[in-house]
Amino acid sequence: MRISEEKYQQLKRELNLPSDLQSIFIEEIKQELIFKRDDLINSIVCGNKWRKLSNHLNFFQSSDKQELISMGGAFSNHLHALAYVCFKLEIPCTCLIYGWNNDFETPTLKDCRNWNATLIPISRVEAQQLRLDPKIFLEDRFSNALWIPEGGGGEIGVQGIANLVSEFPVEFDRQENLIVCACGTGTTIQGLLTFSENVHILSMQVVRMAQYPWIQDSRVKMIDAKLNLSFGKKDESILKFMDLFFLNYGIRLDPVYTAPLLISFFEQIDKYKYKKIYVLHTGGLQGSRASIK
Repeated sequence: MRISEEKYQQLKRELNLPSDLQSIFIEEIKQELIFKRDDLINSIVCGNKWRKLSNHLNFFQSSDKQELISMGGAFSNHLHALAYVCFKLEIPCTCLIYGWNNDFETPTLKDCRNWNATLIPISRVEAQQLRLDPKIFLEDRFSNALWIPEGGGGEIGVQGIANLVSEFPVEFDRQENLIVCACGTGTTIQGLLTFSENVHILSMQVVRMAQYPWIQDSRVKMIDAKLNLSFGKKDESILKFMDLFFLNYGIRLDPVYTAPLLISFFEQIDKYKYKKIYVLHTGGLQGSRASIK
């Protein structure tokens, strides 16, 4: 399917790229952090979602497929961004939702419906089958659809991180520097490793059962979580931290990825002696609308 160049350029004009770099002295740790404000790329397609989707769109443009299909949970930032992009570009979009059976509607799913996405409930068993081998599930009913892995991942998604890395200053890619980056599918960290050579990367495993091919890389440091919560579970201390962080520094965090990561990082800051510390804001703000006042 050919994407309209006019509509694609209209979409790109909505995006704040390259995203801003903002240096902030964090009083709690008495240190300056340099925030890569990917959360400000766009109010909907923000964080690392556009980075990964942009390359999937390029692949779709060169394919013979007629629609896009992906999966996620009922609060998925990825599906929310995908549905909006498909709506703007007039691409048919199907979202497979696990942990959902049409008996409730989150703000995320309501938006996806409003953007004409087709929402289909699937079981968690089917979701795991899709992670392992999507062809078995998709080959009959969705033979004309291009599959985008959960979270916008896969090698195509990894390649989309190249533009992100190119936006950092030349002195970014040095061993004495650290970039703090949240981790879901692990695609963004894989991209950071692929398109840089020296900078160290700090993250925290939020999805407990996830396995990452880069986990033993010498440049990656995994931090222990201060709060031992199941994925997506909220905690009053996280919400309080988010409120204070926005009040003090004007940056909104999300309760699943960026806030828990920074809480743990600040608690253990003495372990990380680097010349410059960057923080990649991976977005994720829309998914918390149902739980944050």
